[in-house]
Amino acid sequence: MTPTEINQLSYDASSKKLYGAAGDSLGAYIWDIQTSQIVGNLGTNMNIASRGGSGSCHSDYLLSIQSIPDCANTNSSHCILTGGSDGKVGIWSGKNQKLIDSIDFNTVLGKGSTSSSSSSIPSNHQSSSLSSSSTWVSSMDVHPEGNWAVIGGGMDHANSNSNAMASTFPSTVKQGNCDALGGFTAMLHLPTRTVSTFKETNETIHNVAYHSNGAGIVSVGNDCAASFWNSMDVSQGRTSRSWLSSPASYSIGIHPENDIMVVAGVGCTIDCFSPFMTKTCTLRRRI
Repeated sequence: MTPTEINQLSYDASSKKLYGAAGDSLGAYIWDIQTSQIVGNLGTNMNIASRGGSGSCHSDYLLSIQSIPDCANTNSSHCILTGGSDGKVGIWSGKNQKLIDSIDFNTVLGKGSTSSSSSSIPSNHQSSSLSSSSTWVSSMDVHPEGNWAVIGGGMDHANSNSNAMASTFPSTVKQGNCDALGGFTAMLHLPTRTVSTFKETNETIHNVAYHSNGAGIVSVGNDCAASFWNSMDVSQGRTSRSWLSSPASYSIGIHPENDIMVVAGVGCTIDCFSPFMTKTCTLRRRI
């Protein structure tokens, strides 16, 4: 069992397991760091036999993954979030690799229902005209306290069938095209497993992360900018933006102690930010 493509990694220190979101039919791979061996996987419906017939929420390749040491209200001390090119987020038990719940963002952004348990978005949220769009979940990050997750992704307005997802990473995300198809950021409340707030964006979101010990959120995409958000309510829009030297960015790195941030993407530059999220300099590689 060899992965064909790994789109994101997440490490769980307590179990010494490494989880990888894969671009193949086996879904997410699980490695034992001590033995360097693959010890399991969180499958997709493309390979239902890989999980003993227990099923999966995903019908397409995985793009993002997050391991959560203490997952509230799931009867599991450890759980894993997976995000796919089918627009769904899966919540899995880290103990037995079984699916706990799932959220379909095609439905969230189009009709207002937020999970397989038929919970709903509060009535004060904006209505969406994207019921016929295809959605993918490209990035996730979990608040330091473990109760919230920020979700980011993209939408293909041209696709009239939300279930007819492409079997590859969407071209705007993969190639860094600044002609954005559109995207979204959303807040997922993990104890209740519902989406509390969301905001549609003109750009495709490639990466999201909490900063300042969870006090704020930063996102990057194919709009040549870093966007900063309120960590409790993204529906109000960005609180500020900072232009980047790269036309499209994919990676965010934030130091856990001093909050210094770096952003990188297309091209040979790295933008550096102070703990106050102010751009300080740009590193360039000489060619």
